[in-house]
Amino acid sequence: MEETIVTLTDAEVGLAEGGAEAKKYIRYRIVRGDTLSHLARVYHTTVDELVRINHIKDKNKIIAGHYLLIPVK
Repeated sequence: MEETIVTLTDAEVGLAEGGAEAKKYIRYRIVRGDTLSHLARVYHTTVDELVRINHIKDKNKIIAGHYLLIPVK
């Protein structure tokens, strides 16, 4: 599992709402077999939050080797 902690503002993540307050995210490299629902359970977040933060168009399709930002709780 490849992950790194990063600190980004909403603007840096590309989210329209929110201010300049920095938030912590895990930068996670997707591996074959991963699903958003599994990652949401492991990292105590929701599929909808992962879709919103990562600008995912099809929540049923993520690609191994790509990266996701996962909010740190």
